[in-house]
Amino acid sequence: FVTAAPMAVTDMVVHPDGSMYFAVGGRRTSSALYRVRYAGSESTESTTPQYSDAVVEAQQLRRSLEAFHGKQDDKAIAAAIPNLGHSDRSIRFAARIALEHQPVLEWHAAALSVDQPLAVITAAYALARSGAKEAQSKLVDKLLAIDFDSLSASDKLELLRAYQLVWLRLQAPTEAQRTQVLAQLNSSFPGTQPLVNRELAAMLVYLNADQVVDRVVEQLTMASAQEDQIHYAFVLRDAKDGW
Repeated sequence: FVTAAPMAVTDMVVHPDGSMYFAVGGRRTSSALYRVRYAGSESTESTTPQYSDAVVEAQQLRRSLEAFHGKQDDKAIAAAIPNLGHSDRSIRFAARIALEHQPVLEWHAAALSVDQPLAVITAAYALARSGAKEAQSKLVDKLLAIDFDSLSASDKLELLRAYQLVWLRLQAPTEAQRTQVLAQLNSSFPGTQPLVNRELAAMLVYLNADQVVDRVVEQLTMASAQEDQIHYAFVLRDAKDGW
């Protein structure tokens, strides 16, 4: 609701009288202090935010899971496992952290029994972060069963991160796993989702996919943002073949 060209804001504060004050300056522009105040006829009395029942229930669920963080509790596993696939990422992660504070042998089997895609991904995070090396093969099998193309962009990023954690913290992929994961992911790069393309490029270079150098170089030369150009150049540092 306030614009100018330029308007290099250097600080901002809301005064107890209800006015907003902000300062501009620097970057070879003149300094100035502005006050913004409401001059209409509507009430400016403070109001209490009204949340829907669903939002309140989600907050209560997240906080109940967070109560298990940092301590061992016999009730934590039963509360966390059903929420590993929750649609709210904050609740999924609260459930994961609750598990990670329990002895891994007590929830290892339950985490490996989940089938819903987001639950599988979150379980992979938890087991990888807990160092459950014996779970590597089963985790990769369950991640392979997920239909990559059916996921949203954010869920695709979480799946790719799950693979990375499993391979970094538990065990590098076997040749058979490399082939299977390439069959799952290779045809999706390049796609139409920029952030997913960036992570897929790193993954496919790591897995030494066919013609991956050509495809990543193409993305580098097509990229208009410096951040993307630098990312793809950085990814290519690990490519040994295909030049």
